[in-house]
Order: sequence, then structure tokens, then C-alpha cells
Amino acid sequence: MAEDDKAEKGRPGGRGGRVEAMMERTGDDMQNAARETTGAIDEAARNAEKTGTEGMGRAFDLGRDMGRDAGQDLNRIAERTSRNLATLTKAGSVLMQGMQDASREWIGMTQEQMRRNSEAMSEMSRLRSMPELVNAQADLMRDGIRAMVDGVRRLGEISLRTATETSDAMREAAAPGEQRRRDAA
Repeated sequence: MAEDDKAEKGRPGGRGGRVEAMMERTGDDMQNAARETTGAIDEAARNAEKTGTEGMGRAFDLGRDMGRDAGQDLNRIAERTSRNLATLTKAGSVLMQGMQDASREWIGMTQEQMRRNSEAMSEMSRLRSMPELVNAQADLMRDGIRAMVDGVRRLGEISLRTATETSDAMREAAAPGEQRRRDAA
């Protein structure tokens, strides 16, 4: 039987020839399919590379833009925070100075009242009659009330000056930000 197959191989139209032709066609088909598959794989790889490269480029651009925007935002936030801290520092300094001035005024008023009271007590101890004592007490009360009104007026002036200076400091510090907001609008 093997000889018959060999014999038929050489003859056209024989079983061996048909098998050989079929194998040759199958081989050609497989080579074509392999070439087409390789071409499709190459094309898919090029498309994937192109898509990946474009995607990475877009991601890089987006990241760069976000980073730039974030950097700009961070710079703006840092500048605003710095201005706010400077404003708070200046306002705090003005308020502290105002409180020190008010404390000095209050201490001065208290010391002055104590001095007057001491002098009045010495003077009253030398008085000989009740009408003199009543007059001395009335003078002491009148002077005390006058000194208290003057002291409260000075404390009010200090408070008003402190509030004005603090407000001015806050307004000056806010002015650049307000100008930028008006420019942006």
C-alpha cells in the first residue's frame, strides 16, 4: 500500500498528488494567515503604541497643567496667607499698643486718685469743724468725679484711636486683594 501511495504521488490526479496539492495549499494558506496575523499584530502594536504615546502625552500635559495650576493656586494661597498673617500681626500689634496705653491710663488714674485721697485725708485730719469736713468731702467727691470723667474720656479716646488704627491696618492689608478682585472682575 505504501508503494501505491508512492506511485500515485507522482501521477497527477492521484491520491498522493491531491494530498500534496492540498498540503501545499494548506501551507500557503497558513503562510498567508501567518502574514496577515503578523501584519494585524504589527498594526495592533503600532496602534497600541500610538494610543499609549498619545495617552501618555495627554496625561503628561494634563498633569503638567494641573501641576502648574496647582502651583499657581499654592502660590496664591501662600501669598494670601502671608498677607493675612502680616495683617493679623499688624492688627495685633496695634491692639496690644492700645491695650498698653489704656492700662497705663487706668494705672495713672488709679495712682492719681490714691494721691488725691491721701492728700485729702491729711487735710481732713487737720480740720476743726464739721462744716469744714463736709466742704472737704464735697471737694474730694467733686474732684474725684471730675478726674474719673476725664480718665474715662481719655480711655475712650485711646479705644477709638486703637479701633481706628486697627481698622486702617486691616483695610490697608486688604486693599491689594480687593484691587486684584476688582481687576479680575
